[in-house]
Amino acid sequence: MVSRKDKERMTQYICDRLEDSGLYVIHSRDHEHVLLSQRMDLVEDPKGVDIVCLARKMTKDDYSQLLRSNWQQNMFTATVFYKDGKTFFVRLAENESWREDKSFKKYSEQQINQMIHLRGLEKKVLSEQASRALTYYQPQTARLVEGVRWFEMSPVYLDRTHIRPGDPGYGFVKNEYSQVYMLPEENKFPQDVPIGIMRGSGRHVLVRPFRKSAP
Repeated sequence: MVSRKDKERMTQYICDRLEDSGLYVIHSRDHEHVLLSQRMDLVEDPKGVDIVCLARKMTKDDYSQLLRSNWQQNMFTATVFYKDGKTFFVRLAENESWREDKSFKKYSEQQINQMIHLRGLEKKVLSEQASRALTYYQPQTARLVEGVRWFEMSPVYLDRTHIRPGDPGYGFVKNEYSQVYMLPEENKFPQDVPIGIMRGSGRHVLVRPFRKSAP
């Protein structure tokens, strides 16, 4: 379980990088939300955004209710997941039965080690926004530096040609792209670069790092 202190660090880091962009006004912050709007001197019709900083499990119904509530208040919603490898960004390598699935025959051992199994909320956000990328907060570890990470998610192709007549499930399974197994590819940015909001789909907007200037 992620501690309250670590959750606070997540939202503070996100606030700091948003302020570095010079594009937003931060209205409030707690251990799970950052509320902001675009600067009135920069845009004609500034939009309000609730950045939901998820470091705990939340039901899809509760998340949908949050989206509706924000929308009723004329606010968009962005989501940043806590990348601890336990709550979110869970690698297949953590589960031996997943790793041994023969449907991954198209992939190398290295690629299988990189694959992740989306949690329900990651899958929901990915399916509803206008991007094949998810945004994560990486806490400081002995190996990884703190930062906001942006991963393009490529569905894993499940090749089930090993299932033969007489095998359990034969006649029902097929070769297909998985909805939950993903091969993430990170778009790398320098450490501590500013972050900003980009257009998504419907009630969703996206949080992402900037390379040099705001998009």
